[in-house]
Order: sequence, then structure tokens, then C-alpha cells
Amino acid sequence: MRQRLRKDLRRLWWGLFLILPLLLLVVWKLRPKEKAVVLTSLPEHQVLWDKKNVVFRFANPEQPVQVQVTLSTPAGPLVKTFQLEGAADLNIPYVRAGLLPYLIEAGGKRFKGQTSRAAGKPITPLSLNVGARAARVVGDRPPAVVVHPLDRDLNVADVPVQIQTEKPNGARWKTTLKVKHLLAWGYLPEPNGGKTGKMQVSAVALQARTESAVVDLQPGFTRTGTLTNPVNRAALGTQTVWRLQALGLMDPEGNPILDGTAVHVRGSGEGWRFFSTQPSVMGEMPLNLLPTLKPGFYQFQITTDHLKSRAVKLEAVQIKVLGNITLSEQKVLRVGPLLTPLGALLDDGTPVLIEMLSSSGTVLQEIRTVLQNGFLRMELPLLPQGTMLIRVSVAGLEKSFEVQESLPEGRVEVVP
Repeated sequence: MRQRLRKDLRRLWWGLFLILPLLLLVVWKLRPKEKAVVLTSLPEHQVLWDKKNVVFRFANPEQPVQVQVTLSTPAGPLVKTFQLEGAADLNIPYVRAGLLPYLIEAGGKRFKGQTSRAAGKPITPLSLNVGARAARVVGDRPPAVVVHPLDRDLNVADVPVQIQTEKPNGARWKTTLKVKHLLAWGYLPEPNGGKTGKMQVSAVALQARTESAVVDLQPGFTRTGTLTNPVNRAALGTQTVWRLQALGLMDPEGNPILDGTAVHVRGSGEGWRFFSTQPSVMGEMPLNLLPTLKPGFYQFQITTDHLKSRAVKLEAVQIKVLGNITLSEQKVLRVGPLLTPLGALLDDGTPVLIEMLSSSGTVLQEIRTVLQNGFLRMELPLLPQGTMLIRVSVAGLEKSFEVQESLPEGRVEVVP
């Protein structure tokens, strides 16, 4: 009896378990459904702007409805949704100036429109950029100038911008630039003419102003200058030096050329070549040179960026020098001590040139050194293959030593 009762209860539970989901499904299907709101017309609206928002002002709708507004901004869509049950405003934060398309959707209705906002007044300081902070007073194009007249929300204000400059000599200049493509740009006045110094640049747009910018007006390219020689004769082996001076290095406006401008000095004569680059200071360039190894006349000339000077001549004078130059079989060279006719030693730093020559006279190797206390002792290095002659030049003296060809490389035998 008990077992039968248990079986009946088990069957009842399984039946309820199977029937209950069907009952719930029927109840869900029979529930009362909300009807979608369908409007005959879109609620009337206005688009306004305040300092921080785009304001959509809606009138009373036919019935409560959900409204979605989409702004198509340069940074992407801005979407706002709200329930409209009576007259109401929808504020969407947005401060950028320019054209702004929008879309309103409500109750199956859609409306596309557009609105725009003008930039506010520019604020101080204006953004001023000068293309070059330095320009030559002669020869350079004028620097460009760019101004961004921004309002408090960083919109570019569409107002004219007045550019003003004042040159070092007090001359003033002004022009007005229009805003195009979100900026005002143009060129400063031609820097041609006038003196070097600082040119002040400023800009004004309505009541907004910039901080002052500065353009450094620098000298133009070299147009004039001369090479002089206060001392044009120097004795070999003495402390007398050639003195060269580049003077009056100026641009076409008479301004001394820029300090540090490279001045190239070239010299030649008696088989000798010289080249040096020196900086100018206040339009001048002094250069002192020890005379060369051989007596005779030498010619010098300077060149700069746009100048080639006339040539000047300097003379190296030989004095009588007492002393010997010898070369031992062990390749030891002895020069001096060399003396002047008064018995004084030749100056320290007097140049000595040692040349190794082939049988055809080609210089295979050269060594340059100087005298100390009128004397030089040097053990020569290994000689280049084919060396037939060793020539020593100092203070106008020249002595040659033949090298025996049959000797191994590096070994020297002086032929009497």
C-alpha cells in the first residue's frame, strides 16, 4: 500500500514538472503589451548656444516620447538620449566654433539640420610665431610671421590682425593680415637697408595683443675689404714676421661683417703654397706668419663669402748664416748650431724642411720641424723605396746628400 502511494506521488511531481513551463509560457504570451509610440510629427525644436553647450529646446510632444540627438563633430558623433514628456531643453556640452550638423530621432520621425557658432573675441596674449629669429640686412628674404588669434575656447577668431615692426634705426612698419584657413600669416618687411640690431615685432587683434618678438638683423655678405701688409720684408731665421691685416670687411650697407665669418688666406711663391682660414672680428682679421724656407717674393690674397681682395707681395730676405749641416752614415742629421753674422743663434722655431727625392726629383716624403737654440739633431726614419737624394732647407740655406742606390732601404751612405 505504501509503495503504491509513493509511486502515485512520484508520477504527480513529474507531471507538474513538465506542465509548469508550458503554463508559464502561456502566461507570458497573454501578458498586456506596451504599444510603440508613433508620432504624426516631430516635436518642434530650436537650436541655441550658450557659453558651454549646444541647447536643443523642444516644445510639448503629442505624447511622451524618447528623443535621441546626434551631433556630427570633427572628433566623432556625440549622442544624447532623453525622455521628452513636456517642453524641455537638452544641453550637450560643446564649445567649438564652426558648422555643426545634427540629427534628431523621435517616434519614428527623423530630422537632419545644421547649426553654427562664431568664435569669440581673441584674448591676450595672441600666439605669434616668426619664421626666422635672424635675417641678414642684405640678401635674405624677409621672415614669415604667423598669428593665431584665439578666443577663450581656443577657437580662431575671424578678425583682422595688425602686424607692427620697429627697426634698430627707429623706422616703423605695419600691415594688416586676414585670417585664412584658421590662421593669419604673411611676411615681415624686407630687411634690405638699414643697420644691424634688434627688430621688434608685435601683433594686435581688436583688444588682444602679443608679447614682443625679436628678429636679429645681421650684417649681409662681405662686399668690401682690403688686405694690407704693414711689414712686407722679413729676414729668414729671425723673429721678424710677415704681418697681414684684412681691414674694412663690410657688407653693402657699411656694417662690419658678422664676427666669426671665415676669411681664407692663400699664399704662394718659390714653389711654396699656403692656405689658412681665420675668423673675422669687428670686420678685421690679423695674421702673423713666419717667413718661409727660401728667399724671394711671395703673394697673398684673401677671399670670403662674396669678396676676393687684391693681392699683396711680401719678401723673405736671406741673411748670412754661419754653421754646418751634416748627415752621418747612421742617418743622423745635424743642423747647426746656426748663427747670424753677429754670433747670435737663429731664433727658436725657425722652420727646417727635410725632403726625400727620387732620381727624377719627385718628393717621396718630407719632414717639417724647427730649430731649438739654433740647433737640430734628428735620426731619420726608414727612407722610402727609390730615395736618391736627401735635401735639407733652413733659413735660406739648402744642402743635399746623395744616397747610394745599391744600399738596402733605410740605410744611408753619404757620398762626399
